[in-house]
Amino acid sequence: MRLRLWFGLVIWLAVVLALLKVTDAAKLSLFDPEQTLVMKSLEAEFEPQLTKTLKTVSPNLAKRVFHIRADDCICETLAENHSQELSQSLANLGFQNELIDLKLMPQLAEFVPATPAVAVFNDNEQLLYLGPYSVGLGCLTNNSLSQQISNLSQVDYLGSQINADVKGCYCHPQLASLNKQNTPSLHLFATIVSG
Repeated sequence: MRLRLWFGLVIWLAVVLALLKVTDAAKLSLFDPEQTLVMKSLEAEFEPQLTKTLKTVSPNLAKRVFHIRADDCICETLAENHSQELSQSLANLGFQNELIDLKLMPQLAEFVPATPAVAVFNDNEQLLYLGPYSVGLGCLTNNSLSQQISNLSQVDYLGSQINADVKGCYCHPQLASLNKQNTPSLHLFATIVSG
């Protein structure tokens, strides 16, 4: 009986320490702390440049959802439920989901200041949404933007929604040195199987 009590105490302590580590790593931060996305989105060439960059991944952007990740970010794990919810919702509307590793496509960092992020294009290859999946601490909150993003695809196009001025669990990859290298750009993408 005493052994079970000690074993239970050790398990409980391990879970508490793991949760503390996750919440410490997942502090709230601004999606676009230096306002680079906000400023860039005001330029006339913003959407054409973003479109050109993403066409290197997929020549046809009609009804495409690009899930942009950087692999080593705890926030991406926390936002996975929101990502799957959005993927399924848009797949039900005929959208194709694609995954992009930002570290393997550093030229996209000009448009995406943090991960996890998502870019959604309508059937006319117009940008509907660019920004995070949720606000707050990932799956630890119910502040998912999935329904709002899905709704954008079902109404008349009024322009793109750039969601940069929000706080949540976001990682800011240091890709500036990758952008300056004279190496050929690489990109990796995979179709996410949804439903």
